[in-house]
Amino acid sequence: MPKLIFIVLLKFLLIDYVTSCNAGQYCLSFSNGGTACLDCLPCPAGYSCAGGNAPPVACNVGMRSISPFTTCITCAAGSYCLGATSSQLCPAGRHYQPDTGKAHCLSVPLGNVANTARTDYSTCANGQYRTITGGTCTNLAASEYADRAAKQISRACTPGYYIDLAQSTCTICPAGSSCTGTTTIGSCSGANASPPGASACVPFPSGYSYTSGNVDSIKICSPGKYSFSGACVDCPIGNSCASPLGPPTACVNGQYSDPGKEYCQSCPYGFYCPNPSTKTTVPDGRLIASSGM
Repeated sequence: MPKLIFIVLLKFLLIDYVTSCNAGQYCLSFSNGGTACLDCLPCPAGYSCAGGNAPPVACNVGMRSISPFTTCITCAAGSYCLGATSSQLCPAGRHYQPDTGKAHCLSVPLGNVANTARTDYSTCANGQYRTITGGTCTNLAASEYADRAAKQISRACTPGYYIDLAQSTCTICPAGSSCTGTTTIGSCSGANASPPGASACVPFPSGYSYTSGNVDSIKICSPGKYSFSGACVDCPIGNSCASPLGPPTACVNGQYSDPGKEYCQSCPYGFYCPNPSTKTTVPDGRLIASSGM
């Protein structure tokens, strides 16, 4: 065979052979004793191809590969990777991931919200809360509170309690106040009062002394006294106050009473009583016809 023909034939037989593939490629099949590659193909997504005769290497969980897929790179903080070609950001507000190379995100505790980078979280401001599915802090209504310690989202206080200014707990209504379960605390006034935990103010009963609004100050009046403007005062002259629960009772003619007396008494001997509030000594030499004179 002529030398020229031999050289042409040799080049023809070797024209599709390569020694090794480039980075980002891998060899599908080999020839010439496994030293020459017949077909170099692009590296598949989710793999890294160093070139040469090395096979594709799948990216580990928490890593990804990007074109030309020469190497696997670590997933950034705030995202997660499942070994594909792209990373996924953690869901806004509800999840975060402070570390790199992770295949999942962490849940943000209730009452908190993730930062925009999804790498950390912070507590919602006073008067706010975050729902299980929400991605932002939401303002509480005046009738709601968010108990972060108990992981509660939002609750309404029962009547007799009020919501503190931070809207983080229910507090029992103080004495002398009324609370309907909101942030508002009503104040009892005048002849009204309430015990601790009351939802409404109630009138003071008659026959008692009290300090306005303070139910703990209620005291029943003693016999011979009656209740007037929240105080126990002496029964007035010419009247009887047998029961502190009622008003003074005027004495009848022929009777008399000093201030602070429980009962009326007959006009005493040696006196005459022209009216229940007047007791006059009988002048010398005058006949006392009766105690009612």
